[in-house]
Amino acid sequence: MTASVKLSLVFKSGLGFHNLQKVTPNLLGISGNHQGGIYTNAVRFRHRSVYPMMKELNKRRENIAADEMLRTGKQTRHRRSDYIEWNYNSELVAFTARLGEKFDDSKLREAFITTDFVEAETKRQEELQIKGGNQLSQLPSNEDLAMEGSLIINQSLCAYVRWALPYLPEEGVQAVVNFLTGDKLLAHVSFHIGTLDLIMTVDYPPSPQTLKKVFEAIIGALATSNKDEGPSRASRLVLDLVATQLHGKDLTDIWDIPNPMKTLSTIMVNENRGEPEARLLWASGKESLLACYHIGIYSDQQLIGQAPGETSEIAEEMAVLDALKRIFRFDESSSKPLPFGRETQQMKAKKSNLTIEKWKSSNITNV
Repeated sequence: MTASVKLSLVFKSGLGFHNLQKVTPNLLGISGNHQGGIYTNAVRFRHRSVYPMMKELNKRRENIAADEMLRTGKQTRHRRSDYIEWNYNSELVAFTARLGEKFDDSKLREAFITTDFVEAETKRQEELQIKGGNQLSQLPSNEDLAMEGSLIINQSLCAYVRWALPYLPEEGVQAVVNFLTGDKLLAHVSFHIGTLDLIMTVDYPPSPQTLKKVFEAIIGALATSNKDEGPSRASRLVLDLVATQLHGKDLTDIWDIPNPMKTLSTIMVNENRGEPEARLLWASGKESLLACYHIGIYSDQQLIGQAPGETSEIAEEMAVLDALKRIFRFDESSSKPLPFGRETQQMKAKKSNLTIEKWKSSNITNV
């Protein structure tokens, strides 16, 4: 029976309003305690004063932030550890559970301790003349773990890119790895796995360089936590968190080829094919704001790339890039998606891909 039918029966039976308040929750299928007109275990209705109060609080918070920006040039942000219910040990347990990995507790704690934090704490205890303050100088920072993790990250990503994109020249491999190991991207990954409030540093919020170093230290801590499975699990974690950032990216935006036509000419010579030449396929709207030129790149009278552009020069450059994407097998139309997840378990190590000067399709291995 629907709620409307139930209410109609109630009104027909002549129940009063005070009886209706007691009966309506059961008739509507709502269970819970009735407190001040709010059914706590069912649909939640807030008092009309809540919205104006929250609106005023947000307005005051914005005014405070604007005042701090005008006076100091930055907005003060309170640490999560400043609140009374903060529990660092519980947060570390939750962090390991999110990643699904098993860390050595001392190594994990070391990964979050920065050098400036150790120096600041040592100086503070020396000023307070606390006995045994020199013990903090022996507290290890995350420098060694970050170096170990950086090496694992570079090796894992180089091996992955060479395996996933075997036709990509070594110059392109290094450009992709440099993109994946940049401060901005690794800081983005570090922030979204929940390292922001766990980092022990003087400055808050931490800088992108600090977030990157902490992420590298976490990878190093995982690798050194278990001598047998640690390095392999650390490499797998790098592929799951960092290599997946290539999804949806255009590699021509990552790898800036300095002279695309010269590169294409070198590839054609290595392939024993004719020099590439550009031809106008069609054009529309010439000498107008909506001009469009469609250029094709031919080699031995075969179309190897095409693209439109606002001008003939732009269209030619885009067509050359399209030809290179087809040759290096990372175009969106005919190439397979990048392998992630369980597919990476079949990854085979490879020293290096062919350079542009030596690139030839018949010499490509590990395909």
